[in-house]
Amino acid sequence: MLTAPGVVGENAANVRQDSLSGLERYGIAVDPELNHSDVRGARVIPTDDSETTVLVVPTNEELAIARAAWQFV
Repeated sequence: MLTAPGVVGENAANVRQDSLSGLERYGIAVDPELNHSDVRGARVIPTDDSETTVLVVPTNEELAIARAAWQFV
């Protein structure tokens, strides 16, 4: 179950797969094994012949929202 903002793109391989599907003609290709890896943290997931580097980047959206709110105040 996804419980926090940011975890969809970071932890849901199927969402990344579906989002990037069909973009091969633009040089974007995702390695299914790397995409579905249990490794956490920032990582690179393109195929060896992908023209574009595809990254999974962890986020901390709560911190970003808190900083924006602090600046507003």
